[in-house]
Amino acid sequence: MKVFGIGLTGYIGSVVVEKLHAAGHSVCGLARSETAAQELTAVGVEPIRGTLGDVQAIGNAARTADAVLGFSTGGFLTSAMAPGAADRYGSTVSCILDALEGSGKPYMQISGTGFWFGNAWASPGLVLTEDIPPQPPYFYAGLLAPHDAMLKSAHRGVRSLIVAPGQVYGRDGGYIGPVARRFDCARKHGAIYALPPGQCGAIAYVHVDDLADLVLLTLDHGKAGEIYFGTTDTVPSFELAQAVSRVCGFSGRVDCLSEQQLAAVDGPFSPGDFKVNLLASSVKARQALGWKPFQPGVLECLRQMEGRVDIASVYPEKKRQAMARTVRL
Repeated sequence: MKVFGIGLTGYIGSVVVEKLHAAGHSVCGLARSETAAQELTAVGVEPIRGTLGDVQAIGNAARTADAVLGFSTGGFLTSAMAPGAADRYGSTVSCILDALEGSGKPYMQISGTGFWFGNAWASPGLVLTEDIPPQPPYFYAGLLAPHDAMLKSAHRGVRSLIVAPGQVYGRDGGYIGPVARRFDCARKHGAIYALPPGQCGAIAYVHVDDLADLVLLTLDHGKAGEIYFGTTDTVPSFELAQAVSRVCGFSGRVDCLSEQQLAAVDGPFSPGDFKVNLLASSVKARQALGWKPFQPGVLECLRQMEGRVDIASVYPEKKRQAMARTVRL
């Protein structure tokens, strides 16, 4: 099968490329720069020059592919609010749906449990399931219309699929999220800051390799217009902070601050990392698709990192730190 992907040089997409090749598929991917084209070529992916919103290049690639995978929404967190970002993502989704109309071909887009952040914030302790309509936070609000368009596209003869993972970890590095922000805190301040344990919730995670397996299963067996949550272990946020502290050589020490103090020193999103309960059930993915995640949990992965990593080069890994620094909340 020939697979066309967007975002294949990213943290999740690059692992999916490995799995696609192992399964015998050929892969081409959108490359927004010469550097990205070289990275894709180096891992056996045919580069298609273009950017998100380039409807001609994306439409042509989608029409000639047997399946389309999207791992980029044009930004994460408030980057998605940049002028035109939501429009570029929306036009990308629209042109892919147009290109695949009537073909029955699969189009899978990655989402995330964070898209349901508003639901979790309004109802602490809520365990998300796929039948709950999302209440996205303000920085993802512009992505709701493309999300709905995909879910409603089955009648157009497109097998549209959405995979919504928990916070992604593994391979000693990722883009952004509670793990990355704790490492950033250690790099900036030489300490790990958190809210007091009694004010902390818990968050669902998934290993990047387990997530890549879910992507391929969804591509093969997912039903049109369906969402599949991908989560494995649920971890109390204070315990995660302690685990990062041990990796950073602080022996598990965590300095507790008030919400106002934490926002001032570690960024305005950090209190939310601790306050929210962002929980989701992956029963549907396990039962309907046969997904069997087997990678170690996030706390075990962090334990394995103790004493063996340079904290300047992980979460996010060195090649992605420049992009992560562009995020402003």
